[in-house]
Amino acid sequence: MTQNRRKKINYKSKKVVKTNPEEWIVVKDTHEPIIDKRTFELVQKLYSKNKNMSKSNSLLLRGFLICKECGHKLGINKSRDKKRH
Repeated sequence: MTQNRRKKINYKSKKVVKTNPEEWIVVKDTHEPIIDKRTFELVQKLYSKNKNMSKSNSLLLRGFLICKECGHKLGINKSRDKKRH
């Protein structure tokens, strides 16, 4: 759980400012995890190895989609007008 990531400049104002990570209040293991730590670390490792991820294109499942019938990886194509995938 992370707290104090943002703060208001003044109680009268609605303006919010980000705080430095050194000022954050971090408390670990406050909630029961949805997945175990080992599975989380495995997924993070696989996600970092995904060579098809680019900084400009943020398609989350790119490189992880596999055809059920033949086992071949599925690709994602864009139209020339970049309106359709």
